[in-house]
Amino acid sequence: MNRIRSYRWFVAILFALTFTLFYGHTLAIGTTILTNKDGRSIEVNVLGVSENEVSVRMNDGREFDILFETLIDENVAKLKESHLEESDSSGDLIDGIKKLNEFKECANHGDARCQFYLGVIYDEGEIGVPEDNTEAVKWYRKAAEQGYLVAQLALGVIYDYGEVGIPEDNTEAVKWYRKAAEQGDLEAQLALALTYDEGEIGVSEDNKEAVKWYRKAAEQGSAQAQYNLGLMHYDGEGVRSDNTEAFKWYSKAAEQGLAEAQYNLGLMYASSRGIPKNNAEAVKWYRKAAEQGYAAAQYNLGLMYYTGEGLRQDYVMTHMWFSLAAEQELEIAQKSKAIITKKMTKEQIAEAQKMSREWMAKHSERQ
Repeated sequence: MNRIRSYRWFVAILFALTFTLFYGHTLAIGTTILTNKDGRSIEVNVLGVSENEVSVRMNDGREFDILFETLIDENVAKLKESHLEESDSSGDLIDGIKKLNEFKECANHGDARCQFYLGVIYDEGEIGVPEDNTEAVKWYRKAAEQGYLVAQLALGVIYDYGEVGIPEDNTEAVKWYRKAAEQGDLEAQLALALTYDEGEIGVSEDNKEAVKWYRKAAEQGSAQAQYNLGLMHYDGEGVRSDNTEAFKWYSKAAEQGLAEAQYNLGLMYASSRGIPKNNAEAVKWYRKAAEQGYAAAQYNLGLMYYTGEGLRQDYVMTHMWFSLAAEQELEIAQKSKAIITKKMTKEQIAEAQKMSREWMAKHSERQ
């Protein structure tokens, strides 16, 4: 079972500039409820709207961008309407540059927030300012040394990955991740846990530290941290092996829709490791992960249809799920598909192939 290390998605959306900083106003839409297409809702303060995304601030002060394609249509329509209203009165780029000069003066007088956003400008190359990673790090550091959380996180990310002119430095990354993590930032806690879990050049693997920070992020609701903490308990890494704890954390992550956790929860129900065997529950969780395209879950769901455990035996459904997993180059699925095909009629094979094509077409439309 592999750790999830995809927390890094947040890096691309962390540093959104607000229209307020440059034009001195906020959007009329203000605080609102945004709902994604999975039905999850969150209250945010809207800072700015572009053609394809909205910049928001959370109640804890974190700011990021949300792509329109992830939101329900009603949200998108409202946000775009607000953007059109504001664009008529926002002023032009010259006004923005004048505001930027005031912003630099603010940063030079030691305002951490201004220092951070000046770092963002150089980091992203905003409003005509050439991208300059060295200058970005300079301003991020000034803000970070004053305890400005998002600047600490920004430095952690930059040193974690390296930028042009800024070599990767895992020791510095851990230093700044830790400072942000100790202030309670979930993303920094998860990043720190992953670094200790994997071990990096200059940072020794430390499973106990990994467990410590996974737990902090997990308790704040991070599905990735919950899943990885479940793995640590399952494998007995950095903590005593405990299937009950593994089941607890897998369940929390699975309920949030994490396919890897749903699959592992299915495995625990199917194997009765630490919990009573329950094939119907195994099928339920395999199916949830399989519907998200998780190849191993698709294969195991196919096996359940093949053996008739937890549901009625069905070779057509077996073939369909084996085919979908095989399309992802899962070798055992490819071999199993060949075996089940020999036991089926031409009509059954044709039906299974049709169902497989329909499933792929349906799910490709969602992407």
